[in-house]
Amino acid sequence: MAVVLNVQDLRWRRAGSDMAFGIDRLRLESGDCVGLEGPAGAGKSTLLALLALLHKPDALYRMELLTHEVTPLWRDGREAVCRQLRARHVGVLPQHDDLMASHSVRANLQLAQRLLGWRDDAHVQALLEFLELGPVQHRLPHALSPAQRRRAAAARALAHRPALLLADEPAGADASPEEAQALLDRLLALASSSGTAVVVAGRRLQPLRQRRVPVRGVAGGAIGTAIA
Repeated sequence: MAVVLNVQDLRWRRAGSDMAFGIDRLRLESGDCVGLEGPAGAGKSTLLALLALLHKPDALYRMELLTHEVTPLWRDGREAVCRQLRARHVGVLPQHDDLMASHSVRANLQLAQRLLGWRDDAHVQALLEFLELGPVQHRLPHALSPAQRRRAAAARALAHRPALLLADEPAGADASPEEAQALLDRLLALASSSGTAVVVAGRRLQPLRQRRVPVRGVAGGAIGTAIA
């Protein structure tokens, strides 16, 4: 299996904060999924941002995204290349969706592709159907239910066929257990069929454990060992 993400000894501290964030080791191959579980304020969202190349680490031994060595890019100040890698290879499903309010569901997915200079209507349609968004694909985000908005945000994060998906509370922090389970099931199925590696952050990830997906604890900004 191809290595999608390999991180070793990453450290970062937010300016003006005593909290240090760290990843000792994280390796994901195509189709892999891992959960990051911890309470609010544990640092899960910031760790996802570090994996998404949004923050320059203070210290980093090794970071590889597919065949790209990220460590020398940060060291040499080549942030523009990091942004290009993120745009092309990383899909982000933020905790609070950032769908374009003036665009329909379908147009949001098409925009994600257009920003990279390509178009794949068949992939857009497949995502809409798989995530049960076909009947509402021409609606604006404000006309969707909360569950539909989360599925639309997930579809947009996957529209450009990323190698790595970073999902922060993918179903929403207030989703019912049934809604959370349904969306996680779909994300895992998509990852398996497409080879996308997935990192899911959340406060309660029992649905992942039930599917024997490894879940690692997060406390104080650091990824710990596996949680049974």
